Amino acid sequence: MPVCLGRLGRLGAVGKKNRISGQPGGFDREPVPGPLHSGRVNFDRAVPGSGWHLCEEFEPGRWFCWSGPETESLLRVRLGKTKNRMVRVRILTALVDPASVKIQINDQPVELEVLPEEPGWILQGPVPQGTVSGKRESVIRLSTERTVVPREVDPDSTDLRPLGVAVAWIELERVRRKPTVAFGVDDRPLSRVILRALDRSARWTADPPVRWRSVANATRKVLRPPYRAVRRLLGAGPAPNAGQPSASPLPGETPQTISYAQNAEDVVLSRTFAAVENGFYVDIGAADPRADSVTKLFYDRGWHGINVETQRNFFQALQRARPRDINLNLAVSDTTGSLAFYEVPARPGRSTLTSRLAEFYRTAGYEIEEGVVQVVTLRDVCAQHAPSRFEFLKIDVEGHEEAVLRGGDWDAFRPAVVVIEATDSAAWEHILLEARYREVLFDGVNRFYLADECPHLHNQLKTPASVIDNYVPYVYQDLLAAARAKR
Repeated sequence: MPVCLGRLGRLGAVGKKNRISGQPGGFDREPVPGPLHSGRVNFDRAVPGSGWHLCEEFEPGRWFCWSGPETESLLRVRLGKTKNRMVRVRILTALVDPASVKIQINDQPVELEVLPEEPGWILQGPVPQGTVSGKRESVIRLSTERTVVPREVDPDSTDLRPLGVAVAWIELERVRRKPTVAFGVDDRPLSRVILRALDRSARWTADPPVRWRSVANATRKVLRPPYRAVRRLLGAGPAPNAGQPSASPLPGETPQTISYAQNAEDVVLSRTFAAVENGFYVDIGAADPRADSVTKLFYDRGWHGINVETQRNFFQALQRARPRDINLNLAVSDTTGSLAFYEVPARPGRSTLTSRLAEFYRTAGYEIEEGVVQVVTLRDVCAQHAPSRFEFLKIDVEGHEEAVLRGGDWDAFRPAVVVIEATDSAAWEHILLEARYREVLFDGVNRFYLADECPHLHNQLKTPASVIDNYVPYVYQDLLAAARAKR
C-alpha cells in the first residue's frame, strides 16, 4: 500500500507544536459546539466535530489536523437549502492510500476524484442532489481504511499516535454543472447538441468555480472565439447586439487561427513569427501530433522540424501525421545511453524520466509502467538534424528540464525562442541566463525565453494570447463541426 510520510513525516516525533496548547499534538476528544457556515473550513484551530487530532503547523501560517485515532472523523457545517455543491478536501500527506479515503455527507457517499497537488492531493467530488436540502446542519464523515502509527513505517519516529491523513481544509463550493450559453440562433435542438458537447469536453467546476453572471457575459468573455465560429459554421446572421462578425477579418484584424496547444502557446509563437513562411522548430516531448501540440499549427503552414517523443504510440502517430518532420523515438538528457522511463498509462502526458515524480504519481494511485529508453543529448539531436539558427525550441519533459538544458550546445545552436512547460524554474533557469536568454513571458503554464540577439521579437512575444489574437481552440472547432453534422 502506498505510504507517504513526506515533509510532515520527517518532522520527527509529532511535527510542530499544536496551536491550542503549544505542546505536541494530542487528540481532540470532545467535539467543538456549534457548526460553521458553508464555505471553507480551515484546520487552523480546533475542528468542529470529532475524530481529529489537535491542529499542528506545517510551515509558518499553514496548519493541518491528522485524522484519528479511529478510522472515522466527523465535521459539522451549516449549509441550508442549496443545490449543486462540490466537496473538496486538501490533504498534505497521508499514512494510508489517499485513494482509499471515503467521504459521506449526511450518510450519502460522495464519488471522489484524486488530484495530485504538491505537496499531497486534493480529493473532490459532487455532493449528491438532495443530500443537504432542508438540513440546517450537515455532517461530513471522512473515513480511511485504517490508521497507522508513524513508528510502524519509520523506526526512528517516536510518534505513537494512530494517524490517517493530514487535512489542511475542507470546503463545499456551490457550482453550476452546465453553463448557460446563447448562440443567437433559433435552433433549440442544435443548441442542446452543442451544449451537451461542451459539457462533456470541459468541466466548468474549476478552482475557483466559474460563476456565470449573465448569458451575455458567458458568451462575450468566455466563448467569444467559439461563439463567432459557431455562427459561421451554422451560416447564421449577425448575433443580436454583437456587431457584425464576419468570416473575413476587418482591416487591421488578425485572421482567425485554430490553436492546438494546451494553453495557446502556438498563438503566441504565431504572432511572434508572423513574417516567417518556412520556419524550423525542435519539439522535445512532442506527444500527440494534434492534441495539445505546439507545432501542429506551424506544420500546417508549411514549416518543418524535429519531434522527439519517448512513448511508442505517440511516435507512431507522429510518423503517420508528420512525413515532412524528423521524428525520433528516444529521450533527451545530459548523457547518452539509456535511462529508466516511467510511463503513466492513465495520464500519458505525466510520463517522466524522473523517479521522484513517478513515485508521487504512484502514491496518488496511478499505475506506473517502468521501462528503459535510449537517451541522447540536445547537442546530438541538433548536430545531426537542425540548422545552427532556427525559430523555436519547445521542451515538455515533466521534471527533466535541467538535464535537457545541460545537454545543449548553446553557442553552436541558437533557437530564437525557447518555450519550457514548467511553473518552477529555480533549478535550471541559470543555464539559459548564462546562455544569453532572458525570460519574456510566463503564461501560467509555460515560460518563454528570448535570445539576446533577437530583441526585435520582444514586443510580439511578451503578451499572452487573448481575444485580440482571434483564435479558436481546436476542441471547440471539432465540437462545432460535429454539431453541424448532426443538424
